[in-house]
Amino acid sequence: MERDLQAVQGTGTKVTTLAHHAWQGKPINPIRREVRTIGYQGGEKHLGQWSAELAEEAGKRGWQFVINPASLADVDIAIALRRETGYASKNWKSNVKLANAQASGTPIILARESGYLETASGSEFWADTTEELRAGLDWFSDHARRVEASRQML
Repeated sequence: MERDLQAVQGTGTKVTTLAHHAWQGKPINPIRREVRTIGYQGGEKHLGQWSAELAEEAGKRGWQFVINPASLADVDIAIALRRETGYASKNWKSNVKLANAQASGTPIILARESGYLETASGSEFWADTTEELRAGLDWFSDHARRVEASRQML
């Protein structure tokens, strides 16, 4: 967004970058030994077909998929995917889902959107396809990987 707004720089408009902060009061995720729940915070309509795929993938593994859990500390793997992507979502969407995962130390699988890429800690798993989603769920099935991801994000 900052890049796109450079055109207005000559008009006296100041352009700054400000990453989104996490919601206050996030409890730290305890990183349970076994994955039981994966979760998404946000409007289900933004998930599109991802919603059905996440429920199916969770079911195959004996896990639960929840939308808008009471707390990210209640899920073992957070999800930040969007089925319908365009220029605005890829380049202007805030990093709030990642910021919340970082503040709670919750391992996360997310889409390659600029807000996430710009504020990543290096512990995230990136997914834009079903195959990448499956690989991310498999990757974070390992307790040690979730512990390390949590440590890096915190």
